[in-house]
Amino acid sequence: MHKSGNDKYQPICWASKKLTIAQTKYGISELEMLALCWGISKFAYELKERKFIVETDHKALLSIRDKLEYNNDRINRWIEKINNYDFKVNYISGKNMGIADFLSR
Repeated sequence: MHKSGNDKYQPICWASKKLTIAQTKYGISELEMLALCWGISKFAYELKERKFIVETDHKALLSIRDKLEYNNDRINRWIEKINNYDFKVNYISGKNMGIADFLSR
């Protein structure tokens, strides 16, 4: 999303990914973390040397920068993958996510 001159956010790109059969069995926190890691990797070229904000309706993602290790090796690997990016995570309730929440269904 890009903040335009009229202070409204506008998408600059759309992307999607079909889950594998194994991924369809992930818990919600794993799916949210997978989406974050995939999105950052997908747009790595644009994000690598920039500060950016991740807006999510999944509160568990708020702690990914604070907690050193999780009891989930998969999540630990994903966090290690994105730790070199300069971002912060903001929580926004699902009802305020609008089109982004709708499109993720």
